[in-house]
Amino acid sequence: MATVTIRPVRSIVELEQVYDLAGRQFDPPLSAHDGTRRCRELVEHFEDDSPLMLVAEEDSEPIGAALAFRTTPGTVTLRIIGVIPAARGAGIGRALVEAVEETAHELDVRRIDLGADDQADFYLHLGFSADLFLQWAYAPERYDEQVEELLRGPLMGLDAWRASYEGVPQLRVRLSRVDREFRNQVDALVDGAHVGFVMGKDLASV
Repeated sequence: MATVTIRPVRSIVELEQVYDLAGRQFDPPLSAHDGTRRCRELVEHFEDDSPLMLVAEEDSEPIGAALAFRTTPGTVTLRIIGVIPAARGAGIGRALVEAVEETAHELDVRRIDLGADDQADFYLHLGFSADLFLQWAYAPERYDEQVEELLRGPLMGLDAWRASYEGVPQLRVRLSRVDREFRNQVDALVDGAHVGFVMGKDLASV
C-alpha cells in the first residue's frame, strides 16, 4: 500500500518545482516563471514561512502541494493548492489544507484566506466562509464610479468594504453562501474588474 506523507518544502528550487506541479492542475496552467507575482511572493516569504509551504508525497514522489505565507502577522494566504489527477479522491487535498491550518495555528495565525471561485464548495465543506471579491486590475480609474453603482444596486444592504493591494483598488462583500448566479450578475455590471470568490476561515477556535 502506498504511503502518503506531507512535509514542508526544503528549498526554493523545490518550492518552484512543486508550484509548477500544483499549477499544472489549472486551466490555463500556472508556472513559477510565468512573470506573475504568485510564486514570487512565496519565494520572498520562504525564509520566514517555509513551514506553511507543503508538499504531499506518495512513496517519495510529489503528488500535490499547498503553498501559503503570512500576509500579516495574523493572516495567512493560501496561494495555491493542487493534487495530480491520479491521486484525487483520496482526501489529499483536505489533508493539505488541514496541515496548513495546523501550522498556521502553531504560528499564532488567526485567519486563512484564499481565492477559490470554481473550487469554492470544496472549502465550504472544510469550514470556510465565502466573500465576493472584486479587483479593478484592468481599469482602476472606474473603481469609484462602479462601486457607487453597485452599492446602489445589487450590493445594497450587504456588508461591503473597500481595500487595495499594491495600488490595485478592491471591494470585498460578505456573503452567506456561494452564489454563482449573483457573482455573474455583479460581473456583468462592471468592466475592468475581476470578480470571484475569496474564502476565509477564522482559526481562533481551532
